[in-house]
Amino acid sequence: MNLNEGQRVYARNFHVNGTGVVVYIAPTRDREMLPVQVEMDEGDEDGHRMYRFKYDEVEAL
Repeated sequence: MNLNEGQRVYARNFHVNGTGVVVYIAPTRDREMLPVQVEMDEGDEDGHRMYRFKYDEVEAL
C-alpha cells in the first residue's frame, strides 16, 4: 500500500476506528511496529486524536 503524509484515511484497530489524516510515516518501515501516525477526525472519550497504526490497519479514502 502506498500511503503519504497528509492523505485522508480510514484507520482501525482494537482501540479506535474512524477517519483521519496521516501526519507521519516512519522511514524505517520494517523496524517500526506501528509506522503510520494518524490524527483522527474525532477524539476518544479523553479527547485523544493522535494514534499509531500498522500499515494493514489503514486504508486510503
